[in-house]
Amino acid sequence: MTWDGKSAAPVLQTLMDTAGHYRLDAAVAQVIVDEISAVVATWKDLAAKLDLLGGEVQMMANVFAV
Repeated sequence: MTWDGKSAAPVLQTLMDTAGHYRLDAAVAQVIVDEISAVVATWKDLAAKLDLLGGEVQMMANVFAV
């Protein structure tokens, strides 16, 4: 599954560019992106609290990159 018919990589600009496909205007899409980005930005703190191994954290780093 792709966001734009070309790439499945998580690219925020692609999501913003295709917001209309999800019946979102740019302002609402930006609010959602900001909220999710704020939560995802703390994932490494939670990983440390859960004592996840460094290799597991490294493996997931690209998934949670914002």
